[in-house]
Amino acid sequence: MTHPGSEPPTAPAQPQYWPSQYGPPPGHQAPPPPVKPPNPRLVWWTSGPGIVAVFAIAGAVALALLFIVRVAQGPASDRFDLTVTSCTATTGSLSTATVGFTIKNTTAQTRSATVRIEYRDGSGARLDTDTARVASIRPGETVRHDESTILDGQASGELDCQVRVTG
Repeated sequence: MTHPGSEPPTAPAQPQYWPSQYGPPPGHQAPPPPVKPPNPRLVWWTSGPGIVAVFAIAGAVALALLFIVRVAQGPASDRFDLTVTSCTATTGSLSTATVGFTIKNTTAQTRSATVRIEYRDGSGARLDTDTARVASIRPGETVRHDESTILDGQASGELDCQVRVTG
C-alpha cells in the first residue's frame, strides 16, 4: 500500500512538438518531402526539341489546310475568264508592247488575279514576259486591263501576246 506522497515521481509531461505547427522538436530535422519524378512526356514537350517538334507539326497542319483550300478552289484559271482584246508593238531603238485583256471573276467572292503575259514574235520566239495584278474583282464583274512593257528583244513583224491567270 502506498501512502500519499510516497509515489515515485514521474517525469513532467513533455509538450508535443512533433508533428505540429511549430516544426520538429529541438535537435531534430524534419524529414525531406518525397521527391516526385518529373513526367518525361511533359519535360520533353517543354525542351528545345519538343518546342521545335510542336512548331513543325503546326506548320505541317497549316500547309495541309492551305493545300486543301487550294484544291477545293480549283486552279486559278477556273476562277476567271480571260480574253485578249489587243496586242500591239512599237519598233525602234526600244521596242514596246501593249496587251489589253478583259478578266471576269466567275466565283461568288471578290478576288484578285495575277496574270502572266508572254510576248512572242511571229516565229514563236519569246521576246519578253511580264506580270500584271488586277485587284478586287467583284463576283461576276468583268474588268478591262492594259499592260505595257519595254521588250527585251526587238519586235519584228507580228506580235503574239499569250496571257494566263496564275493566281
